[in-house]
Amino acid sequence: MDIKDTISAATTSPKEVMRKNLRDALGSKLQQPASNENLNAATLPPMTDAVQTFVQNFRNSGGKCKICESNQIMGLMVQFLKAQKYERIFCNCPSFMPYFQAGGVQVLSALNNDFPPEIVVAYADMMIARSGGFVFTQKFSLYPSLKNIAQDILVIGSVTRIVSDIHNALEVLAAEDTKSNTGLVEIVTPSQPENIGGSDSYSKLNPRIILLLAKD
Repeated sequence: MDIKDTISAATTSPKEVMRKNLRDALGSKLQQPASNENLNAATLPPMTDAVQTFVQNFRNSGGKCKICESNQIMGLMVQFLKAQKYERIFCNCPSFMPYFQAGGVQVLSALNNDFPPEIVVAYADMMIARSGGFVFTQKFSLYPSLKNIAQDILVIGSVTRIVSDIHNALEVLAAEDTKSNTGLVEIVTPSQPENIGGSDSYSKLNPRIILLLAKD
């Protein structure tokens, strides 16, 4: 076999054909141009009604919600606590204390492991529509976490504090207060209760969350 035949045989071997095809593929131009995607586009569709979305997601997750007028909400808070006959109520939100005193409701301002509270009363600094959850800050609570304290949590909130997602919530908090007391936040989302013996069962790790929501 002369040199010409040797080169011809080498360039037509299966391995060389594969290499040639790979070189051709890498060297050829794309037949279709790459898509011109907008990297700044929102990943989620815009929200038309954040309040309705929040309430729906909150209830679907297992939360209980009552919407009321802003001038009625503190009276309803006291009325609810009395109707449920809670004996140990924990709250360290100073702005709520005058309403407790006026309504004759005794509250705990500190925790005692020997006598744990039955319910925690708290103010939600922000509410997240997409998840149906709350953002609690140190501005209204001295404790870093409201969960694992009691099996019931009564939350007071306003529709004016509902935003679409956690990113927007943190932006609002940062813009409102540059001090460190909003640096530590807790995000709490309700969850469905356990079914024990055909009845709903709550615990400190999976508390029942009741929301009184002021609509204006």
